Amino acid sequence: MMPPDTELQRLSTLNSARAVLSTSTRLLRTVGHAGAADRIIRQATGSTGTPVVVFVGESGRGKSALVNLLAPDLRACDSETGGHALYRLVAPARADGDGDGTMTGSTVWVFPDGTRSANGPGDAIGMEVETAAGLLGDVVLLDAPSAGGLAGPQSLLNLKILEAASVAVFVTDAGSLLSSAEMAYVEQCSAQVESVGVVVTKTDLYPGSWQDVVAGNAALLKARIPRLADAFVLGVSAVVANAANSRTDPSLREALLDASGLPQFVLALTRDLAKAGTAPTANALRLARSALDAHRQTRLTQLVIADDPAEARAGMMTERQRLSELKDEQQRWTLDLERDLGELRAGVLRQASLKFDAWAADWKNRIQSTKALRDEKTTRQLTSDIFAELMALRADIINDSELQLSNLAHGVFRDVPLPAVLDDILRAAELPGDTPQLSSERRPGGFDPSQVMSLVMGSSIGGSAAGLVTGVGVATGAIVSTAVAGFATTIGIPFTVLGAGGWFAINRYYRQNMLEKTRLLAEIPRLAQAERAVVADYLDARLRRLKPEIVVTYRTQLQDSLAALQQLIRESQAQEQLSAQASQQRIDALKRDIATIDKHLADIDGSLTKLHLL
Repeated sequence: MMPPDTELQRLSTLNSARAVLSTSTRLLRTVGHAGAADRIIRQATGSTGTPVVVFVGESGRGKSALVNLLAPDLRACDSETGGHALYRLVAPARADGDGDGTMTGSTVWVFPDGTRSANGPGDAIGMEVETAAGLLGDVVLLDAPSAGGLAGPQSLLNLKILEAASVAVFVTDAGSLLSSAEMAYVEQCSAQVESVGVVVTKTDLYPGSWQDVVAGNAALLKARIPRLADAFVLGVSAVVANAANSRTDPSLREALLDASGLPQFVLALTRDLAKAGTAPTANALRLARSALDAHRQTRLTQLVIADDPAEARAGMMTERQRLSELKDEQQRWTLDLERDLGELRAGVLRQASLKFDAWAADWKNRIQSTKALRDEKTTRQLTSDIFAELMALRADIINDSELQLSNLAHGVFRDVPLPAVLDDILRAAELPGDTPQLSSERRPGGFDPSQVMSLVMGSSIGGSAAGLVTGVGVATGAIVSTAVAGFATTIGIPFTVLGAGGWFAINRYYRQNMLEKTRLLAEIPRLAQAERAVVADYLDARLRRLKPEIVVTYRTQLQDSLAALQQLIRESQAQEQLSAQASQQRIDALKRDIATIDKHLADIDGSLTKLHLL
């Protein structure tokens, strides 16, 4: 229970913020942004009372794993439903109808027409799951999908879903820093949600670099979105957290949990959720500020044109001429792109061939120097090492090719603004799923004269050796016997078998060892050649997808830029037709509009500051 003075201060601050919202929405309606005003009102009044944490980000980055960690009972509900819907709304279970206070869990499927049913999945697009209170208590968790990437329709829909968010959590992984597309999406989230945080998942896969990625992402947020300079950016490993939950030793469990980053994440969310009561008002203020700031930028551009339409139009005409020339030269830059992509492919395959040849030569030497290849444990370890190095080499080659593709694509857009969708295309790369296999074929059996000779010789030599051991031989025989014993011991056969037929066993073991070595020596160049084909197929598939995307995106970007410039040129022409008096009146009106917007922005900033202090 808050002290009376604190509660009065809270209500006073909220009422003041709502008054600022009221005047801001009226202004937006006046200047033709009724849609934004309606959305601001929905954001301010649409809260259900229960705090909501919305998880957004690209698919495959670990959003669902985070939700499962925060609501441990959710996985049991998922297994009972037998499938997963497009999104999951996880709510604390309500008391059952018996009045005894017990909690019951349930799953409700949501269908495209908005109806809900306990039966599913059918064509269900989502499911609402009630579970026991998770680590955050009475909080709703929304696992939002991103099918089609951050520029896809599902991710755009998620921006509207954020209207209900008390806190938005953007999820990425520790593989790399936030891309420009991801940063643009975080910026869109922050334009309407006051509390935004970033979680870097899969830290267990990058033990040596994930902390640098977390620090780098925090620096990116501070530089790109200064108001998020204090937002949490944390690393979390669901694998380590799950391992901790399965341990019975309290000290080990606590150490693993701390290493997973989950307690730090829960603490950061709890801190932000403490302000959930003011979140709807704060989010509405943030959305109003974003809408007014966009309108302010439009007015500033119009003021520049109105101040000197001829000069402004001259600059815009120059820019339009440049973009038009680029558009007219589509055939040339398309051919240049074809040439550059071809050279990139040839260069990557040339380097890949050199690397695989060096790998094959190294492994041939290592196999030649390996003894006891007939031993299953040795062969299995050798095979494991071969595959591990081969897959690592493949990953290095493909990562290098992706870096070259990224540099090439960014170079294409050097003369026009870089579209965010380009990063989505480039980040869609995945390592090939082909798994190298060693052939199990061996040289077929058959009549081998050396085996017959070994059997015959083994009977006599074995008898001689036995005689030498008992002292019935000459000194040279003792030397021979010692050498035979040493050879037998070297290849792993006890000297006691060197009786009648002992040499047959030695010869057979030696032959099997040589056959295994011969087989591996033949397999190494075959694997290298197969990997060249895998890399070539991967490159061809990537280029087939990337080239048309670059061409279409480039043309679209040029067209959009030209259309925007043309609109501004028309405004400058209209301004130039005005009389001096009318022109000055328009300039004064624009300045008044900008001053009014600035006052509203200052009022919003003041209200947000006061809400943060509550």
